[in-house]
Amino acid sequence: MEYMYSVTYLKCQSCAAKNHCGACSAEAAEALLRCGDVEAAEVDLQQKRVRISGGNEETLLDALEAVGILAG
Repeated sequence: MEYMYSVTYLKCQSCAAKNHCGACSAEAAEALLRCGDVEAAEVDLQQKRVRISGGNEETLLDALEAVGILAG
């Protein structure tokens, strides 16, 4: 199943500012793909969106939280 969320916050090790770059988006997507139930992940921080698919919604939300993404 695929879900799309608005990103409200990303804990980023590289950026001190609240505006994140394309590298932040790519790093977040790669981190999500390393989580167990995530089959696909697309993070667009410029548009403040994340699209994620895989297991059930609860495990996907846990994966978002595990990599430092707050989404709603």
